Amino acid sequence: MKNNHTLSPYKLWRQALHTALALGLAAAANAQVPVTFSKIFAPSTIGPGSTSVLTFTITSNASFPVSDLAFTDNLPSSPSDPQSGTFTLPAGIVIATPSSAMTTCVNANLSAPDGGTTISLSGGTLGFGETCTVAVNVTGATPGNYDNTSGDLTSSAGNSGTASATLNVDGGRPGLIKSFVPSTISAGGTSVLTLTIDNTNNPDQVRNLIFDDTLPVGLVIATPANATTDCIAGTPTATSGTDSFSFSGGQVGAMSSCTVTVDVTAATPGLYVNTTGELTGFVGSTFKASGFATAELDVPLEFLSKSFIDDPVNPGGEVTLQFLVNNLDRVSGATNISFNDPLDPIGGLNGLAPAGALPSSPCGAGIFAGIFCRHAQLERRHTTRWRLLHLWREAGGSGRRNRGNLHQHHERVHRRHRGSGGNRQSSNRQPCRQLCTDLYQGVCG
Repeated sequence: MKNNHTLSPYKLWRQALHTALALGLAAAANAQVPVTFSKIFAPSTIGPGSTSVLTFTITSNASFPVSDLAFTDNLPSSPSDPQSGTFTLPAGIVIATPSSAMTTCVNANLSAPDGGTTISLSGGTLGFGETCTVAVNVTGATPGNYDNTSGDLTSSAGNSGTASATLNVDGGRPGLIKSFVPSTISAGGTSVLTLTIDNTNNPDQVRNLIFDDTLPVGLVIATPANATTDCIAGTPTATSGTDSFSFSGGQVGAMSSCTVTVDVTAATPGLYVNTTGELTGFVGSTFKASGFATAELDVPLEFLSKSFIDDPVNPGGEVTLQFLVNNLDRVSGATNISFNDPLDPIGGLNGLAPAGALPSSPCGAGIFAGIFCRHAQLERRHTTRWRLLHLWREAGGSGRRNRGNLHQHHERVHRRHRGSGGNRQSSNRQPCRQLCTDLYQGVCG
């Protein structure tokens, strides 16, 4: 009896051929995806408040240039599986401050505002076989796993689909948060860099805490460094004039936080973005890494700035107060420059007074009396500096506290002023000798 289910050799060959062709076409299609799109968080697990880098990778497999690369990524506003705990910070993943957003995609426009929740790219181009990336700092405060799927990547080669990754904000490890106070200083001024180790979501103590921090070029540890910590044990290491510091051997208690502080300074104007290495420690016998921290310090080039350049001083000692005037206009001179600085007590330190005669005309063709300068002139792209020396203090005390009281009056005046003419007025502080330096062209007066 004939078996109707038996296929002839020809039919078997034809069926195998069709199957092979289908598999071959599918493989070829997969191999020839014109543009691939992926994303990753690094590190993929952080402590609450720490920072991770979200990186998108775009690769062209097309045999022709690809243009008009574009995608949008809305960061998740809540975890997909929240952990238990007491949450005092807002939920969600947000773009860190600073975002340090960057892309290697040619001609691309990247938007990733500090503190925002949307990352977008448009207008990028890629050549055959090329790869470009987009990287943005992100942070999260509420423990949980955050599944993040972008919108479609589109380009002249078509739709490449979405990219997905997951960031775990783990309440069972501390977060690392940093800040500069103040966040803006004059050149030569001092800011306190504070690293906060936040373990307030963790019911366990964390020991053997370690992190290091390499400062950006131009930013250094101040003199004195005043490196301190209120963590349990632990040693902050910071040498004045160097560009790095570290912390090791510390502990933070369960459901608590602690800080590490150090003074930093910059002699050159600029925007200094500072990122630490990862914070690591042991929870019980388990080693855990917690992500890194980032912050920025702004040192603007100012029209008028002032600083105490040789404090701290002992009671009865002398300190130099320096004023610096910069005309940032490349075309016109600045006229009618005016400012005053009353000699009232500074920060409650009575007894601060000039120790010598006031210069007669440090601003050029102007009048100077009792820290009052008016009707002065300054050539284009010109800097005038004068020092009011031997300002002294009778108030008792020395060290960090009094030094801080002086430094808090490194006040900036007319930040980033540009243009010429008009009155520039301000009030600030003290007096003594003239030093006028011509840094560009013209006569210093």
